[in-house]
Amino acid sequence: MKTAWEGFMSDREWKKIKAETAKLHGNFVNTIEDRTLKLTEFSPQKNLLK
Repeated sequence: MKTAWEGFMSDREWKKIKAETAKLHGNFVNTIEDRTLKLTEFSPQKNLLK
């Protein structure tokens, strides 16, 4: 997950699009928070992990 996110954030095309969009419309996102969700005992998809 971390490797995929780092790859996305370092993508040259993405950086270019983000910069161009910010020039036209301002920043859409100021900060990014890392939150990994975990299944609980009552999660409907929990049986898929077994």
